[in-house]
Amino acid sequence: MNKFLIYFVGILVIQMYIGCKEKQQSEQTNASEKTIIKFVLNDGKKWQMDEHTRTAIKNLDSLLKSKENIKALADYNLLGEKLDEELLSLIQGCTMEGPDHDQLHVFLGYFYPTVQNLKKETNIESSEKILEEMETLFTEYHKYFE
Repeated sequence: MNKFLIYFVGILVIQMYIGCKEKQQSEQTNASEKTIIKFVLNDGKKWQMDEHTRTAIKNLDSLLKSKENIKALADYNLLGEKLDEELLSLIQGCTMEGPDHDQLHVFLGYFYPTVQNLKKETNIESSEKILEEMETLFTEYHKYFE
């Protein structure tokens, strides 16, 4: 059952990535646009994450804060690879269910494509913008998740 869940979540994330890819690319071309996520609170309260998710999010957050070490395009691409590995770990260990889980997927639907874009970006200025977008996404995440 756990392998089925991992497979299902992986397929769901890929579908969200494909569906958001065009939108994501158009958002990146307009630097003045700000990323807005359609989150909702849980009856006025933050959504609860399980311990595995909290740990993975902390790891992703730490990786994003390591941007001070970025000096070249290859560093951005490497950061994208590390973020992707952590996302895979998050998905593989996911045991959440219900509305909290659904809201997490709203976040992942935005965050996953930015990670994929950062991994393969060939322009340093675009990489910087992608990283800024990721930071905005995490700011929004922390407003809605415990």
